[in-house]
Amino acid sequence: MDGEAKRGRGQIASVRLLEGAPSGRGPMIRSVSQAMFQILGEAPFEAAVREAVAWMRKRNLSIPQVALEGQSFEVGGGGVSPAQAVNLTFEGGRVWAASLDDPDKQVVGRTWVTEITVGEREGRVLFGTRLINVTGRGDDPFVPSLPGVSRQIVGRLPSRADEMDLSERAWRVVTPDQVDDLIALLDDGGRTLPVLVISDAISRPPFVLPDVVAGRLAGAAHVVSLHNQAAQELISRWGKQLSVYDGAARLYRPGFWSDKSDPFEHPLWMSWYGGNPNSRADFLVARVLSSVVASSRNDYARFDVVRQAAAANAISKIRNTASDTDLSHLFEEENQKLTDELRAVRAEFKQWMDDFDLNERNVEREIGEIKSELARARAQNDSLRLAIASGLPVKTRDNLESIPDIGVWSRDNLTTNIWIAPKAIKEAEKRGVFEDPKLIGDALIMLDELYVPMRRDPGEDRRATYEAKLAELNCQDQPCFSNPGSIKSFPEYSVVYQGQKFWCEHHIKYGGGADHRRFFRIYYHWHEGEQILLIGHLPTHLDNKLTN
Repeated sequence: MDGEAKRGRGQIASVRLLEGAPSGRGPMIRSVSQAMFQILGEAPFEAAVREAVAWMRKRNLSIPQVALEGQSFEVGGGGVSPAQAVNLTFEGGRVWAASLDDPDKQVVGRTWVTEITVGEREGRVLFGTRLINVTGRGDDPFVPSLPGVSRQIVGRLPSRADEMDLSERAWRVVTPDQVDDLIALLDDGGRTLPVLVISDAISRPPFVLPDVVAGRLAGAAHVVSLHNQAAQELISRWGKQLSVYDGAARLYRPGFWSDKSDPFEHPLWMSWYGGNPNSRADFLVARVLSSVVASSRNDYARFDVVRQAAAANAISKIRNTASDTDLSHLFEEENQKLTDELRAVRAEFKQWMDDFDLNERNVEREIGEIKSELARARAQNDSLRLAIASGLPVKTRDNLESIPDIGVWSRDNLTTNIWIAPKAIKEAEKRGVFEDPKLIGDALIMLDELYVPMRRDPGEDRRATYEAKLAELNCQDQPCFSNPGSIKSFPEYSVVYQGQKFWCEHHIKYGGGADHRRFFRIYYHWHEGEQILLIGHLPTHLDNKLTN
């Protein structure tokens, strides 16, 4: 696969990765990303075709040299990445379309299909590309990306969309005049591409570096780097609700109107200290690309449509000269291709519906989780405010006296830094027989008070304090497997948070043996996006044969 097809804290929902597809059915087919824009310059049609074919030939050396001139070709199973292209001339224009299958190098049974279309009509040339994920086996997660051919075209040929030049680098907006141009772009009712605006950081780190995501979105979105002076100018005109400032990022979708748009339809992500910039970049790229796929403003003639039109045109040309046998063979071949294409379209549509249903269930669950966490945060905030207002000391944390009561105890004594999965609560209620519940509570408080701050703002002193507390409790913090990749063979080590599966790669370990009264384990995952600790299982030991 070409490219990286792979909420600030408390806001960044992790990239939605759909899983759990039913087995025993046909392949899952998903549109991952797409882009469409205009090509300018000298002989833009020919130039775009040459760039596209050159990109394809790097992945399949069997593609003939003559393909660079726009000739049709078909390289079947003999190439590493099967590829084909067709061309069609019609009154007032022409179109060239190609498709490249590229098997995933890491996941068996997964194929990435890149479709490319170059069309010309009345001297105007448009380039379009789409990335499709075809999975025949397990539905492993991935981070969406844009086909690399889009970035290559934008980098080498003059390209435009929405009357704006496209680039692999972010558009820097500093002056009031440039703010005027930005507002005109955002308020353009005919705008086809989303606009991702990333502001300069003043009091906190930037959510992400603009040029990092600009290259990964070249051709699919306008990426803007907003100077602080320009951000203040935008605030003075629109107010903060619709603006972006102090290191934050905002996605202005097509259809935005500054005088009436709902701010929540154009999401804002604030920055925070700590976290993984690469994870935030993946998140933004995924959100933008999913927005483009869902938009009807960015569609174009896809490969199958062009192929069908070219085949019909070819049959029409030879109908009067070919023998009945030859025509019969042509019709049979075309009928088979149409049947295969229809089957693929039906599979893609079914996957869209399955994904929609799954997303709807995930959203409902996520809303429930957020409401629960909000209620917990409000209760803790009210308790703190009451103590401050009354002059009374702040309530101290209670000891955990009974493991089956860990659900209620954690709600009252742990902050929102810690999220305990419902399945972990159920395990504690059913099988929590460890003889010293207070020690488990102390270990959870240690994670809340020491581990989370250490991960958010790393430092030698914080690490030393955390390790000293571990030693005081006679606990160890260890990886679950000596070979990290082995964990995926043990689904019980997974935890689902806000619709996404994570793996509990580490655990807090106390004691050993076979008697659950003498030892406990806390299996966890550090969520880079939310900057919180997810606990997937406690207090019992998870069975496996590869544990350290």
